[in-house]
Amino acid sequence: MPETPRETAGAVRAAHVAFFFPTEWTRVTDRLVPALERADRSLGALQLLVIVPDDAAALPLARELATRDAALGLRIVPATSAGRAQRVLRVAPAQVVVGSPSALVGLLRGSSLKLADVTTIALTAAEGIGAENDDLAALLAEAPKDARRILTAAEPTAEIEALLERYLHKARRVIEDQEVEEEAAPAPAPDPDAPVEAPLPHIPVRYAVVAGESPLDALAGVLDTIDPPSAAIVVGDARTEEAAGQVLHALGYSDTGGLVQVTRAEVASHTALVVCVGVPSAVAWKAIIAARPAQVVALTIARALPALRRVVGDSPLTPFGAKGTMAKAKVAEERMRAEVRSVLGDGFPAREVLALEPLLVEFDGLEVAAAALRLLERERGERELIVAKAVQAAVKTAEEKARGDDRGGRGAPRSFGPRGDRPPRSFPPRDGAPRGDRPPRSFAPREDRPPRSFAPRDGASRDDRPPRSFAPRDGARDGAPRGDRPPRSGPPRSAGGDRPPRSYPPRDGGARGGAPRGRPRRED
Repeated sequence: MPETPRETAGAVRAAHVAFFFPTEWTRVTDRLVPALERADRSLGALQLLVIVPDDAAALPLARELATRDAALGLRIVPATSAGRAQRVLRVAPAQVVVGSPSALVGLLRGSSLKLADVTTIALTAAEGIGAENDDLAALLAEAPKDARRILTAAEPTAEIEALLERYLHKARRVIEDQEVEEEAAPAPAPDPDAPVEAPLPHIPVRYAVVAGESPLDALAGVLDTIDPPSAAIVVGDARTEEAAGQVLHALGYSDTGGLVQVTRAEVASHTALVVCVGVPSAVAWKAIIAARPAQVVALTIARALPALRRVVGDSPLTPFGAKGTMAKAKVAEERMRAEVRSVLGDGFPAREVLALEPLLVEFDGLEVAAAALRLLERERGERELIVAKAVQAAVKTAEEKARGDDRGGRGAPRSFGPRGDRPPRSFPPRDGAPRGDRPPRSFAPREDRPPRSFAPRDGASRDDRPPRSFAPRDGARDGAPRGDRPPRSGPPRSAGGDRPPRSYPPRDGGARGGAPRGRPRRED
C-alpha cells in the first residue's frame, strides 16, 4: 500500500530535530548519544558528522563524546585543522568526525572525507555557523539527502530560522526539553479570580568565564576566594553532578556535614553562596531566586554568556573578580570600617543622629549607614578627580616651561585664542573714507580709448624711415657689399703651428698666469 502524502510529510518532519538550550558541550553530547548508539562498529566509514562553529570547539566536544559509554568501539577524530586531520584519517577511517565547516570542506576537497555512509549530521551551536556559510552549503550538498539532521542553538533567532528553513525544513523543535509543534496551541485566557504572583526579586549575579571548556575548572578558585559558611552547587545533569562531587571530594568537602551541597534545582533558603555550573535552566533559576541567597556566581564558557544574560533577566550581571582583586576590596572595606570606628570612638555625634533619625522610620539603620557610605565614596571620588586634573595641569605647565627654556629663554610659545573670539581685522580707509563708502573704480571702455602712439625717430614716422644700412667691417674693402667681398686670405687653420699664439692684455698689469682667477678674497 503506497504511503499517503500526509504520512510522508510526517516522516520527513520527524527526521530532523532542532534543540534550543544554552550551549554546553555536556548537554550537546546528550542529544548526540542516540546517534552514537546507532553507529555500526563493524563499518569502517564515517557515519556521524558533527559540525561546530570554529576549530577551537572541535576538541572539547570530541573529548566529551569520547567519555560516553555509547562511544565504545568508535573512532572519534576532531578536525581542528584540515592538514592534521587529513594525515590522521589516512592511517585509519573514523566513524565520527567533529570539525568546523571550513576544516571539513578542506578534508572533502582532499578526498579524505567520504560522506556516502553518513546517517546523522549535527549542527551544534548553530548561532555561530550562519545560514549564508558557503562552506556549509558545499558540505551539505555532498551529504546524503536521507541523513538525519540535528541542530542545537540557544534560541530561535532570525538567523536560526533561516538555517532551519534552508537545511532542516519542517524540523521538530524542542525548547527546554518540551516539544513545540509548528502550530502552537492558543494560550488559555487568564482567570480574573486567580491570585497575582508577586514579581521575583532581582539578585545580583557575578559570572566567571572559564578559560577552558569545563566550568568545574574554576570551582575551587571561587570557594577559596569567597570562603562561604554554606554553599550550593547547582548543576544541570547527572554527569556534571558526579564531576562536581569529585571536585568537592578532592577539596575535602566529603565529610563536612552538608557544608557544600550539589543539587539540580533545590536550594536551601538563605544559602550564603550559590554556584551555578554552566547556565541554569529557567526552573533552577526560579528556585535560586526563591532561596534568596547572599551571593550567586555562575561558571560558564564564553560562548554561553549570552544565554546566561537571557536567563537572569533584569538581575545585575557583573564579572567575578580574581583572588587578588577580592583581597584588595577586603582591605579597602576594613580601612573604611576602621574610619567609622574612630569617628564613633570620638564621641556621640548628636547633630548627625538628629539629622538621620527621621529616616529610621522608613529604612533600616544599616541601610541608612550604607547610603551614607555611598555618599562619602562619591564625594571622595569627585575630590580625587579634581586633584588628578590639578596634577595634570601642573605637569603640563612644567613641561611647557621646560620647552621654553630649551628654546634659549624666548619664553613660552604664542597662544592663540579660538577663532570665534578674535575681533575682525580692520584696515585704514583710503582717502579718509570707509572701505564700503568708496565709489567703485571706473574705467573707460576699450573701444573708446585712443590708439597708443610712439614718437618717431629723427622726427620721421615709423613707415617713412629708410631701411637701416650697415657699413662694411673693413674700410679698405672699397665699400663693397657684404656678399661681394673677397674671401679672407691666410694660412689654413690646420697649420696653426706657424701662427703666433693669441695674446691678451694682462689683468691689472701682470702676466696672465700670475693673476688669480675670480674676484679677490677679502682678508678682513
